[in-house]
Amino acid sequence: MNRYDWYIKHMKNIILIISLFSAFTVFCADQIAGTVKANVLNVRVKSGEKHAVVAQLSRNDKVTVLSFEKGWYEVMAPQKSSVWISSAFVKDGVVSKKAYLRTGPSVACAPYAKLAEQGTKVEVLDTTQEGWMRIAVFEGLTAWVNADFVEVDPVQAGTLKGEKQDDAVPPEDKEGNEKGAEKKNPEPGKMSFTGIGPKAASYEGVLVPVQQDMGTGLVTHAVASRTEGQYFPICYVYSRKMNMKLWEDKKIQVTGQERWVRDWHKPVVEVDIVNALW
Repeated sequence: MNRYDWYIKHMKNIILIISLFSAFTVFCADQIAGTVKANVLNVRVKSGEKHAVVAQLSRNDKVTVLSFEKGWYEVMAPQKSSVWISSAFVKDGVVSKKAYLRTGPSVACAPYAKLAEQGTKVEVLDTTQEGWMRIAVFEGLTAWVNADFVEVDPVQAGTLKGEKQDDAVPPEDKEGNEKGAEKKNPEPGKMSFTGIGPKAASYEGVLVPVQQDMGTGLVTHAVASRTEGQYFPICYVYSRKMNMKLWEDKKIQVTGQERWVRDWHKPVVEVDIVNALW
C-alpha cells in the first residue's frame, strides 16, 4: 500500500469517527445534568403539585433533565421510582399489549404519562395476588420535579425542549445594565393571558429589577431566589399603588393578584401588599 492509499483509508476512518461523535453530541444536547438543591425533593408522575409522588431525591442527587414546562423539569425517572403494571399485559418479561404504567398496584393509582409499548422488556421486582407486577424503571420512562429545587447550567437550560428557560437575574449594576431579564414582553395590559383567572397569591424572595428598555412593560421587578450569588426568578411583579424600588435588594413577601401569561413560565403578580422580611 502506497502512502496515498494509506492516507485515503485512514482519512475515511477519521471522518467516520468525527461523524459519530457529532451525532452523539447532537443527541446529548437534549439532555442536561441537574443537581438537587433541596433536602428532600418529591418526584411526581406528572408536572404539578397535585400529582402523585413516585420517589424522593436528596440534596446533591443527580438527575437527567429532558424538558421544561411551567416551572417543572421532566427528568429520567429515578431507579427507585414506584412503577406497576397489570400482569395481564406481561408475558415472559415482555409487554404483550400497550398498557398503562401506574404508581401503585391498582387502577385507582395514578398513571404515568408514558404508556408501556408492546414489546418492551421489563424486569419484575414484585407481584401481588391481585395480578399486579412492580417493575424496574426502564429506558425512556420519565417523571417530573419542581424546577426551583434543581440546579442546572443556565446556558444549557436554554437548549431544553419546551418553554424557554430563565437566565440568572443578577441585580442591575450602577450603569443600569442588567443581564438575563425577560426580553421583549408586552406590558401586562396587552399580555396574552391563559384561561386561568386571577387569584390571590403570596411569594417570598429578594426583589431584583428587570431591564425596562427590553419591552417588559409595567413589569418592573422579579421576586427571586438566590443561589451561589445568582438570582433566579420565582415570579414577576409590578404595582400600580406603590414604588417597588423602595424594596430593591431586600428580602420581602409580596401579596397580590397572580395571573399566567402565555409562553411565560413564571407568574406575573400585581402587588397590593409588601412586607419586609429583613
